[in-house]
Amino acid sequence: MLEKSLAELLSSDKRFKDGSRPAQAAYMGFQMYLSGENYSGGYAAVIEEWRTAYPGSIYVPFAKARQAYAAAWGSRGAQWASEVPKEAWELFALRLQESEKILLSAPPALKESTLWHHMLLSVAVESDRLESRPEKVFAEAVKRWPDYYPFYEVVLSRMTPRWHGNWEQVDQFIDYWTRQQAAREGTSLYARLYVSLFARGSSPQEVKADTRRMIESFADLTARYPDPGWKNVRASYACLSRDKQAFADAMKDLPQPELIRDFWFDGYSYDVCMRWAGI
Repeated sequence: MLEKSLAELLSSDKRFKDGSRPAQAAYMGFQMYLSGENYSGGYAAVIEEWRTAYPGSIYVPFAKARQAYAAAWGSRGAQWASEVPKEAWELFALRLQESEKILLSAPPALKESTLWHHMLLSVAVESDRLESRPEKVFAEAVKRWPDYYPFYEVVLSRMTPRWHGNWEQVDQFIDYWTRQQAAREGTSLYARLYVSLFARGSSPQEVKADTRRMIESFADLTARYPDPGWKNVRASYACLSRDKQAFADAMKDLPQPELIRDFWFDGYSYDVCMRWAGI
């Protein structure tokens, strides 16, 4: 069942309501079970059992690569770079190299998937001691699958000040790719990519996004991909921006059954914003 499900997810051309591809769900499944917190716990035995049952599986090498990547983060920890001991950095680099090695020697069929490119890009952005260069991996991946949004998100995640980048660099990247993909995505990619940063802990107040452009991009995003999550974030952002017309427009597109309070920004909840707008 697992083999069949993964094959179906990776081969599907359908899109979820938020615009994401089913293949992303496959990656997220591996990410959930093989993370820096729970990469061991018997999973090596499970992967070996999987390999024994399906010797020709293209997904077993991926699982091993994901486990090595998770082990790298298990060694490094989630603390700031300046707080990581030298020995932990060495283990981090070695396990990243192990993950890359598994990926580069993977079956050709796996290398033809978004799953493989997503994993290799995630590994490549973490270290300069690898054979794979992140800019090359990204360029090849996004050329083949321009609407697989995690490729952009992985690169963006390492451009923020936390990773010694800056918000100007972030906005230049988002602006460039929004324009590059305009024929396919309109202006929607601008808001989508900024929201991916908010989901990772960055606040709307600290980024350098153009407020008017964000509001216009949200309107395009919810028109193309009418997912309730996007609609709620759009309304909360309009409230945060103190744009009553944009908020009113957003609320017209947000019926009560689709209200999801957890998607609203801290300090700009549904109740607070409705009082502010006088609705």
